[in-house]
Amino acid sequence: MPKEYYLYVNGQRVKVSEQIYKVYWREREHEKYLGAGGQ
Repeated sequence: MPKEYYLYVNGQRVKVSEQIYKVYWREREHEKYLGAGGQ
């Protein structure tokens, strides 16, 4: 059974592809890294 991926948008759970899920979290972690003053 394939894994299902979800993101929350305006409080709503939205099913997304694995590719979209991975891009979203890569960007989010990058923003957290930049916000922490890491360079």
